[in-house]
Amino acid sequence: MTGAGHFDAGHFDAGEAAAVAERAKRMTREQQRRAAALRYVLEDRRGRDWLWSLLEDCRIWTSSYTGDTATFFNEGMRNVGLKVLTEITETVPEALVTMITENHSDERDDGDSGREPGREP
Repeated sequence: MTGAGHFDAGHFDAGEAAAVAERAKRMTREQQRRAAALRYVLEDRRGRDWLWSLLEDCRIWTSSYTGDTATFFNEGMRNVGLKVLTEITETVPEALVTMITENHSDERDDGDSGREPGREP
């Protein structure tokens, strides 16, 4: 930070090949760390259940339209969920199929238990 709350990202010249290469390398390292963390979470059923619950809470499977300004809030939640879904499908695409299968089978197993799909009682 510099001065009155202004962020100084440092000098970056998009015309300098070395600067562009260094920035790409940094981004790649960060993407690799994020992908590794996501794979770690998705390896365990509890992690997949938590992510499934997050996707449901973000209402990515339903319409966000309400007819009033609540639509804006709903779209914000949905956008976060869609970003998470995109990271899952780009990092470990088969995990989404696993999550759907697990939660579909939970719904059938639960019957009228009142338990939300993918959540422990």
